[in-house]
Amino acid sequence: MRTLRFTLSSGALLLASFILFISLSASNSRMVTTHSTFESSHRQFYISQTILPDHVAYPILMAFDKAKLETAAQDKQLYLEVEYAQRRFEYAQDLLKRDNQNLALTTITKALKYSLQAGIAALDTDVSAQDKQFVLRHLQAFIQTVPQLKPAFTDADYSVVEHHLQELQVIQNQLSIQVIANS
Repeated sequence: MRTLRFTLSSGALLLASFILFISLSASNSRMVTTHSTFESSHRQFYISQTILPDHVAYPILMAFDKAKLETAAQDKQLYLEVEYAQRRFEYAQDLLKRDNQNLALTTITKALKYSLQAGIAALDTDVSAQDKQFVLRHLQAFIQTVPQLKPAFTDADYSVVEHHLQELQVIQNQLSIQVIANS
């Protein structure tokens, strides 16, 4: 009896998963064929690739990331913010390869905001010298790397990125002064 119940439950779960997969695939293909241009608000369903911001499941991944960040200790939050910034930078590069500049711009902006949050938190006097140096190295690398994406954006779009880079530069300078003073 127990085996039969398990088999039927498993079968029902597999059938429901299959129906969900077919439904998402069908709606995705219908959405792509009915619109000649791809808009950043449309989410896609794809398998065996990194989940990018254009994926149907991306909001779920972000909810987990946010919960993980909110529940982490302060010193761990720095590392998570840097990790999230780097990951979003990679996502933006992938989105640019897919010719999705609008969503790439939003994604790189989020990466810059995570870097900014990490930098501001690292300026706190309770943060260890090692953590400050880690964040400082990240900011320095990020400030040098992000401008490589400039050719992919219009001047108007990239001005948003430049604004955030200027803010990041100010935080990096302040953090650099702190690190040198504590050495």
